[in-house]
Amino acid sequence: MAEKPVNRRLMLPLAGLPARSASAAIAAPALILALLSAPALAASPFRLGPSGEVVELLGLATKDDCSAGSLRGVVVRRVFDQSEMNMTGLVIEEQDGSRSHINIDTHLIEKMNMVDLSNVRRGLQTMLREGSKVELRVWLCGAAGRVMMLFGARRR
Repeated sequence: MAEKPVNRRLMLPLAGLPARSASAAIAAPALILALLSAPALAASPFRLGPSGEVVELLGLATKDDCSAGSLRGVVVRRVFDQSEMNMTGLVIEEQDGSRSHINIDTHLIEKMNMVDLSNVRRGLQTMLREGSKVELRVWLCGAAGRVMMLFGARRR
């Protein structure tokens, strides 16, 4: 008597199993395509380096009819709230000596989940220390873009 072929991984006999139907062959790729094209989860507002330090912050303010801008310079001053734990702003000195005050949207940050909140606060406090050379992405809001809101930051 001839031996039936066996799927060695699952140890199941192959003979007698139903062949894949045409609808199953179409449904599997369609399901994969649907999963790949589904909206991704919201991106994390921070990026960690190899040793676990926060190396970049992003998405810390909403656009609200503002224009995008960027600054490169040295942090010369940090502003904290009454608790001295939450940074509300900072002053950057650019290479030409000009200084700009950048606001931090603490209300948006406080709405983050606890993991994001903890890492964003840690990133603000460590990356934006006085004397740090940084690149900032900001929203320029208000009349003539005079109010700057911090959108993203990373060290240079």
